[in-house]
Amino acid sequence: MERGALQDKSLGEISSKYVACRITGGTESPTPGHEKFMEKYGVQGYPTLLFLSADGGLVTSEVGRSPGEIVATAAEASRKERDFQGFVKAVAKYDDPALWTNLTQEYLDRRQFAQALPLLRKAAEKEGTAARWMALAAAESQSGDPAAALATYDRCLGTLGSAGPDAIACRIARARCQAGSGDGAGAQAALVELVNKAKEAGDEAGRKAYAGAAAEMLLSQAGELWNRGDQAGATKILEQLASDYKDTPQGEHAARILPQIKGG
Repeated sequence: MERGALQDKSLGEISSKYVACRITGGTESPTPGHEKFMEKYGVQGYPTLLFLSADGGLVTSEVGRSPGEIVATAAEASRKERDFQGFVKAVAKYDDPALWTNLTQEYLDRRQFAQALPLLRKAAEKEGTAARWMALAAAESQSGDPAAALATYDRCLGTLGSAGPDAIACRIARARCQAGSGDGAGAQAALVELVNKAKEAGDEAGRKAYAGAAAEMLLSQAGELWNRGDQAGATKILEQLASDYKDTPQGEHAARILPQIKGG
């Protein structure tokens, strides 16, 4: 982009308002730490043009490369940032709970977790609802702090007790967070234990929910193994799905495709 669109004369005004910084990924002399940068701002590939505020908030992004597209995006970024700063001032002035909720979501959308997390934590501690605690945990996980997220899920479960749809949803979210942190085996074992406990307690709703989450996790693992070329490992997981989770959509899917895989 720096040899093409970014050299266009029509971008002169933009270059006087923004500081340009190039982050390279992939195999072409990658910038140290580019993985964390991509994760923080949700970059899926290159080239992607991001407009950030002075405090690091994601204002807007652009995947196009033409000067016209960049100019339009820069104008939109400036408008968004002016509107956002005006909104921040309004929230501080009127102190309306609904406004604080909207501001929190704005911070999350801008990937400004340092500003969003204290607001989420304050709301969770004040209201104490499962939805608030789970929103906090999800944001902590998204910010790259799975340990804090797992602790928040545990705190949520401590307020809910052992039964009910909120407790089920919280346990499943916790397992997904655990898997996302790299402990897929531990998350899978936890879900299997929950399936068995729900079965013993006669909690059919819980059993189905936990089984569905466990099956979803297994199917994802099978897909990853298949993409890495480990067809034998993927097939083994599909066989487990078809056998142990036959009453889930994932188990039914596994049962349908296994004959094709083995026959092929």
